[in-house]
Amino acid sequence: LRYAVAQLRVRRLGFMYLQGVLFGEEEYEQAQDVLSAMGYEFCGVFTMNSSSGTADPTEFDDVWKRFAATRPQAVIVFGWPVADTEQFIKRMLKDWRTAGAYLLAPLVLQPTVLRIWSAAVADDGVKFVPGQVITTGTNPLANDRSYEAIRRFQTVMRDYLNNSGQRDYDDSEYFLKNDGDGELMVSGWIAGEVLVQAVGNYRGVKNRTSFKASIFNQRRYVIDDLVFGDYGGDCNDEAEAQGAVCRCNQGGGTVYMKRFVEGLPSGGGA
Repeated sequence: LRYAVAQLRVRRLGFMYLQGVLFGEEEYEQAQDVLSAMGYEFCGVFTMNSSSGTADPTEFDDVWKRFAATRPQAVIVFGWPVADTEQFIKRMLKDWRTAGAYLLAPLVLQPTVLRIWSAAVADDGVKFVPGQVITTGTNPLANDRSYEAIRRFQTVMRDYLNNSGQRDYDDSEYFLKNDGDGELMVSGWIAGEVLVQAVGNYRGVKNRTSFKASIFNQRRYVIDDLVFGDYGGDCNDEAEAQGAVCRCNQGGGTVYMKRFVEGLPSGGGA
């Protein structure tokens, strides 16, 4: 939301979510509250029940026509990766009323969005617009050397690919040439760095149960210039009122935004 309003500076922002699936409804309500606090409202909302994954075509057409008529400049797509979401993305890329709009999606939809977008450009004559598709991420891309952590990751990963005896990759620069796999490699490396810190602090840890509890005991993990946390387990209201982090395993407040351009995603923190 903040990226669409403050960075893209669009005046007509749309939202898409499905009812009866794993996520979307609560996120829409929260998005409404945040947007309202900023003095805005959605120009249009596409929503329908999709508990079966595929809605009635006539109903889909009716909902789409009403949504497209609002002429959004950007759309946040929060549908679960099912047939209805795929159909929405296809319509958005092909309908002249929405074809020029930014498409913003969470990481879980990234493979779906890129697959449909690539097919639309290759097979259906949809114009490729660099930066039109934007997705979120939990960590920087493997080629983003503006981060000290990524510079260290590159050194460690090259050494691993060259000297570990692994047989999956024959190119020590593979992570720089494949953005999707490189992003996952960074995520795995970060998980390992966090685990090293977690097991390194063994004070009070006696068994598996106490170790699990220690991981979420007001913990913050700093990996060079990347910060993950605070993590917090169960705690009472008084402790929370005084600043304790309670019932939180989300890992931090930074979201990395990725704009997809010719041949590769261009990443940045927001």
